[in-house]
Amino acid sequence: MENTETSLYCVLEEPLINGARMDIQDRTTPGLTSMLCTTGAVTLRSIVDVAGTGLNHAVAVASLLGQKSIRQTRNLLRRWTERLTEEEFRILQDYGSGVETPGEGDPFPDLGLPPDLDGYSGPLVDVGSLERLDLHTVKGKVFYKCCVKVMNKCKLDGRADTVWRKKTGGRQQHNTSLAGSL
Repeated sequence: MENTETSLYCVLEEPLINGARMDIQDRTTPGLTSMLCTTGAVTLRSIVDVAGTGLNHAVAVASLLGQKSIRQTRNLLRRWTERLTEEEFRILQDYGSGVETPGEGDPFPDLGLPPDLDGYSGPLVDVGSLERLDLHTVKGKVFYKCCVKVMNKCKLDGRADTVWRKKTGGRQQHNTSLAGSL
C-alpha cells in the first residue's frame, strides 16, 4: 500500500539543518546553521510562523535570525521555497488560508531505501529481487542483512559463500561410507 498523500504536519516538521532536504547552507550562506540553532528555528514550521505560508516576509525572518541583510534573507526564503514541491507549497497556502490544519495523525510519507550495490555481485552480495526497502513493511532481519551487504559490498564482491565452494569446484561430494550406513 503506497502512501502518496503529502502531510502538512510532516512538511512543517521538515528540518532545515544537518543535511536534510531543506538544508540550504553552503558557501553563500555561512553561519546559517548556527543562526537557526541559536534561535531554535530548526524546522520549516518556525520559519513559516514568521515568514507566512508564502515564505515572503523577509524582514520578519531577518529579525528572527539576527540578519542585517534583507536581500540575503530574501535569498534564503527563495531557496527554501524552491526546495518545496508544488504539492507541499499548495498545502502551505491552504494552511495559511485555514483550509488545512496540521495533525499528528496525518499520513506519514513513504520511506524506502534502494539497496545500492553499484554493480557488485556474488552470492554474499545478492539481495534477490529486492529493489527498495520499504521502511513501513520490511522486517528487521531483512533490513539488517541488506544494510550489512551494502556497507560491506566491496569486501563481499565476488566472494564465495563458503571456502569449500572453490575447493570442490561447485560440485557436491558425498561420503559413500556414510550413505551406505543410512
